[in-house]
Amino acid sequence: MDPRESNLIEEMNDIIEEALKKEAPKVKVGYGQELALKILDLAIRIERLGREQYVYLGTKVSNPKGREMFKYLTEEEAGHIKGLKKEYEALRTDGKWLLKEKVLPQEGTCRITMPKKKDVKASRDIFPEDADMKKNSTDLDVLKLAIETKKRAIKFYCTASAKLDDPYGKKMFSHLVDIENRHLSELEVQYEWMDQAGFWFDPSMMTD
Repeated sequence: MDPRESNLIEEMNDIIEEALKKEAPKVKVGYGQELALKILDLAIRIERLGREQYVYLGTKVSNPKGREMFKYLTEEEAGHIKGLKKEYEALRTDGKWLLKEKVLPQEGTCRITMPKKKDVKASRDIFPEDADMKKNSTDLDVLKLAIETKKRAIKFYCTASAKLDDPYGKKMFSHLVDIENRHLSELEVQYEWMDQAGFWFDPSMMTD
């Protein structure tokens, strides 16, 4: 397994726990900013791995519509990376988040909870090994792996939103949760359609 893929969830938990052990008052900007930058750095790494995995999974599906969906997800991850990097640089240099309240949802939709730390080692990494995809993998296998990966990413962003004190930081990660939940729903629709009908659903027919 690529070393970058190992224990991302556990690493994030360790970063948060270490920061929370500090007795510095929460009103100190440096404390919250340090934690936020570390979480943002992890988020960027997760999105990069997500993009790489979707490129890989796109080569494993046999249907053009399936390849089209993974191309779309790859482009979405690229957009997330760009936005997160801008937020990171703004927070690092100016100590402020770029995103304003008016462009963010008032509440996130964290429908998946983060596993407890004692369960993290027993759980799989956010991005499973490519070895999980056998030579004779079906399109259903590919979709199942993508769904599992998306759920892990949502768990990360839900936890990030819950742990940050800054309202803009919380809402930014809640916003990412909303986007990832939409992608998860799209993947689940494709999986159910493939499982029941045996062929790919046309992504252009999906509506919000």
